[in-house]
Amino acid sequence: MLLAHGAMASLAFVGLFPIGGILIRVASFTGLVWVHAALQILAFLVYIAAFGIGIWIAINGQYLTNAHPIIGIVLLIILCAQPLGGFLHHRYFKKYGRRSTVSYAHIGIGRIAIILGMINGGLGLQLAGAKGSGVIAYAVIAAVMGLLYIVSILYGERKRSKRMSQPSQPVNKEHIRHHSDSSAYDVPPPQYGGNREYYSNRDSRR
Repeated sequence: MLLAHGAMASLAFVGLFPIGGILIRVASFTGLVWVHAALQILAFLVYIAAFGIGIWIAINGQYLTNAHPIIGIVLLIILCAQPLGGFLHHRYFKKYGRRSTVSYAHIGIGRIAIILGMINGGLGLQLAGAKGSGVIAYAVIAAVMGLLYIVSILYGERKRSKRMSQPSQPVNKEHIRHHSDSSAYDVPPPQYGGNREYYSNRDSRR
């Protein structure tokens, strides 16, 4: 049970969640938004399974007052709002070409949850009394993924600031036809400047 809990929680927070977050920042291909959403939802479902096992272990072992299960409960609560937040963020951005309050909440909560989940994995290993190569492997993989995730955030925000600082230009319909859907998630191409005609044309291709 401990191995299953640890493996699934690690898969969610050291694998699927950060990979989905990295892709949405550095990749660009048609349907990127939906790949991101699928990865995050899959990670959430995996974490729910890990959470269920973890709560069973915590109750039977009387660990519920420990930091690890408490953080795990907090993570589950805040992650429950993420799918709806992501949908509203995407819908608002398609319509107005900019982030909303919901957007900032969705992005901020996601970043905090991923980093906190990685840290909580280490606390879980400590609680279980794990030692040796398994702990080292988790620490190395979590550190590498965490670093890559942070770098992707900085890269994405830099790219976003650069695009937003460029002046709007007339809509290029030829570019619309070939442009990927990924930009709808965060920053519209600078030549559209959030122009609704861009989003209208883009949506008509779905």
